[in-house]
Amino acid sequence: MRRALRLVAYAGMVALLGTLSASTTTHAYSLTSFEWNEAITLKLVDGRSLEGNYRGSLGSTPSAIAFEERYETWRQGLGATSAPALGESLLVTRGGGAPVRGGFRGFAESALLLGTADSCTFLVVPLDGKTDVRRIDEPSMGSDWIAARELWKSAPAPSVLVLKAGKRTVAVPTSMIASQSSRPSPGHGFTGGLLVGVLLGAIAGWAASASAYGHAP
Repeated sequence: MRRALRLVAYAGMVALLGTLSASTTTHAYSLTSFEWNEAITLKLVDGRSLEGNYRGSLGSTPSAIAFEERYETWRQGLGATSAPALGESLLVTRGGGAPVRGGFRGFAESALLLGTADSCTFLVVPLDGKTDVRRIDEPSMGSDWIAARELWKSAPAPSVLVLKAGKRTVAVPTSMIASQSSRPSPGHGFTGGLLVGVLLGAIAGWAASASAYGHAP
């Protein structure tokens, strides 16, 4: 009788520990399974890790037709002078903010993407009626661009995952992501450890009671 009770207690302890261990492990997710503002970590193809809060995925997955080709087809259909070409150096100003410079890497719905010194990330710059976008060598935004600005939202977007990393919002091309995972919120590991301790204590108490019962006359 006592041996059977001890085996039951041990089995229960193992099951509970397994469940708690699984709940506190960081799991890998597909690029579309994260929740808005979820804390995630991206492992980049160059070995670095990038942490931030999830802000969505944009663009289609890589296909037989390269993004560069799809974008240029769209731009020619709109009118070659109505949107920037990929790689053009742009100067972007929003309201009274400081201007941002970078090579044009594509549109992302209501934003544009600018190249940065980090080849694995693009800077996400929101587009609205107060945003001035012009070529570096031009004194102001061209009239063709002003007229077509609302149509830029229809442009094909590169396949990227968007993160809020510190004070910046960046887009990471999916081709630059080796793996991705969610990050436990602060205190999650402590809570899991506390639960394990409480449950182990309860199991130990139950086992002691069972053992005492087994010794009862």
